[in-house]
Amino acid sequence: MFWNKKEKHKITFNNRRQKLIDLLPPTFGMKNTPAWWTIKSNTKPHITSCPGIVELYKRAITIPLWIDYEFELCDNNITNINVPGVHPNNIYEYVVGHHPDQYNNAYNDYHHVKLINPWLIEMSTVVPFLLIDATWNRDSFDDYTIPSGILEFKYQHSCHINIFIKKNKEYKKIKMSAGSKFVQLIPLEDKNIEIEYKKIDQEQFFDLMPLVITDQHNYNKIRKIAEGN
Repeated sequence: MFWNKKEKHKITFNNRRQKLIDLLPPTFGMKNTPAWWTIKSNTKPHITSCPGIVELYKRAITIPLWIDYEFELCDNNITNINVPGVHPNNIYEYVVGHHPDQYNNAYNDYHHVKLINPWLIEMSTVVPFLLIDATWNRDSFDDYTIPSGILEFKYQHSCHINIFIKKNKEYKKIKMSAGSKFVQLIPLEDKNIEIEYKKIDQEQFFDLMPLVITDQHNYNKIRKIAEGN
C-alpha cells in the first residue's frame, strides 16, 4: 500500500496464466529499483537519497515485460519480429502497429508498434494513472521510446504499451527481455492502492476486452452510457 490514506482502492491484475502471475507480477515499492541501485552509508549526496526517485518507486506500480521481443530493422523497415513460441501468422496477438495517419504522420523517422499487454486491469472506482517508461531501469535509450499516457481501469481494462522505434538504414536488431522492469503506473490522486492478482479463464478474458460500439470516440461513448449520461 502507499499514500497512507484510510480508504483502500483495490486494483486487480487479471491474467489467463497462473505461471505469469507467480513469476512476473506487477508490483510496487523499492524492490523494483535497478540492479545498480545501492544504499550508500556515507553522507555524500547520492542518487539513492534523491526524494524524487525514491518517491517514484514507492508510489509506482512497475510492470515487468511478460515475454521476449526481438525486432530486426533494415532499409528503414521492420523486416522481422520474433516472439518466443509464436508463429509469424499469430504475431498480431503480441504486437500490432498503427498507421501513421492515426497520429497525423507526426513521427516519420520512427516505426510505431504496440505491445499487447496480457494483463487486464480492473478497479471499481475511477483513478487516473500516468503510464511512463521505467527509464531508471533501462540500460540505454537508443533503441526505442515509450510515450506517456493517462489510463483508468473502471471503464476500460487494457494497458497496451505504445513504442516508437527509430528507423534504421543499416541492419539492426533490438531486443526487449522478459522480466525487465518495463513500464510504471503512477496514481495521480492521493489514494491508498492495494494490488491483487486473479487468474481468469478465456470467457472472463473476453468479457474484459474492449467493447467496440462505434468507430469514433468509442471509450468516451461507453463511459457516458455507463455513467447514465
